[in-house]
Amino acid sequence: MRVWIIVLGFFLVSFLIQGETKGRDPFQPPQGGVEVPPAPSFEKIEESPPEQLILTGTLVHPRGSFAIINGRILKEGNKIAGYTLIRIERKRVLLEKEGKRFVLSLGSLQNIAR
Repeated sequence: MRVWIIVLGFFLVSFLIQGETKGRDPFQPPQGGVEVPPAPSFEKIEESPPEQLILTGTLVHPRGSFAIINGRILKEGNKIAGYTLIRIERKRVLLEKEGKRFVLSLGSLQNIAR
């Protein structure tokens, strides 16, 4: 578990070192110039995927977001267990498989109890 905390810390530090954050709050998005894609529709979403997928961390940044699912570091567009990672948010991710969309949340008992 410590390894993943170190990995997430490394990603956070690498984004902050790039100089983009000088003189501003690093937890707020930069002003202007960053295009945020529209959020995918959250209509027709199942509660959780049928396979055991465990979301243990997310890192959301305008230059790239990452999620840790089943111990793998993934970015939007990557696949895991046949699911495509559609969107990464602060405490959840949106997955898609065979036209159905699923939400996987951090700390959800549904993810662990299966």
